[in-house]
Amino acid sequence: ERVLERALAKEPVKRYRSCGEFVSALEKAALLPRPARPVTSAPPPKRTRLWLGVAGILLVVLCAVALGGILALPTLFGETPTVQPTTPSPPTTEPTSTHTAPSHPTPTATPPTPTAVPTIPTAMPPTDTPVPATETPSFADREEALLKTLRHREGNGDVIFAYQLQTPPMIDGRLDEWTGYVYEIAHEVHDPEGNRSGQSDLYGLFYTGWDVDNLYLGIEVTDDVHVQVRSGTLLYEGDDVEIQIDADLSSDFHDSSLSSDDGQVGLSAGDFGSRGPEAYIWLPANREQPGTMIAVAARETGSGYTLEAAIPWWTLGGRPPVETAAGFCLSLGDNDLPGTAKQQTMISTAPARKWGDPTTWGTLILVDWR
Repeated sequence: ERVLERALAKEPVKRYRSCGEFVSALEKAALLPRPARPVTSAPPPKRTRLWLGVAGILLVVLCAVALGGILALPTLFGETPTVQPTTPSPPTTEPTSTHTAPSHPTPTATPPTPTAVPTIPTAMPPTDTPVPATETPSFADREEALLKTLRHREGNGDVIFAYQLQTPPMIDGRLDEWTGYVYEIAHEVHDPEGNRSGQSDLYGLFYTGWDVDNLYLGIEVTDDVHVQVRSGTLLYEGDDVEIQIDADLSSDFHDSSLSSDDGQVGLSAGDFGSRGPEAYIWLPANREQPGTMIAVAARETGSGYTLEAAIPWWTLGGRPPVETAAGFCLSLGDNDLPGTAKQQTMISTAPARKWGDPTTWGTLILVDWR
């Protein structure tokens, strides 16, 4: 054990200096007198056989190291040899990369024939066709890019992005098929008597989308008292939804008066009894009439009601061009006086919304997501 402990000492200076010295120490250790014990033909104890086996293996290893050089010996006993690095040979084949820019042939006096130089794909096509993006941008990236390039009225509430719908929703008053971003209706724009007591009294969330025929809305209204005793042109004197849109914002960006491209439509959920849902077109003025072409449906809920509508573009003065800014706001009217016709409160998506001033409306952008 003492011989092996020295041979395996952590510090090299404490180990044997050579294989011969190690072998000699083992031989001397074997000749030392042992305590007297009865002679027996049984094999030596397991501990003795284990050390003898280890000693034999270590002897073979050390002798092999001595014959092959002493370079590996320090590593065996805890030292790290200094190895001269070798320069790796270059790979036999050149690695390929999909991001390597194509090389161009060097001009010569004689132009190469089409067969001599194969066509190499380039980053830009030879025509003026826009280059498609290598990665599909996110909704947020697309919206941010549009806002950087489009002139719109800033500070008039959230910009509303309406995405083209592949499948229009079923107009049944249920909102479970709507997906995407939901916008808030929360800015108080009319409450002269201080009737609104908070979000439980009047508050709204809505989804929106479009196709070539209609603007689609899915609205959830929170309202503690639902009252609607009016219809037609006076439905705003009860609980209602009002949509205002400036379809050609670029031509009258600073015009604070109404024009032929400004539309306003009212939607009513009815009274969930004898009076059913309906719509009315207030603007353009030459189209003022009941909105019989507007599909609208509503359902009463424990906290208010839900309403869906498909509004043909012609009832709003026309469809705005895709991916341009249009004036827009969506407002909720409220009446908490049962049996009475009165507009007590109104909240809107545009914080400074005024009925006849399009410059106070917010912004709608139709996005063709393809």
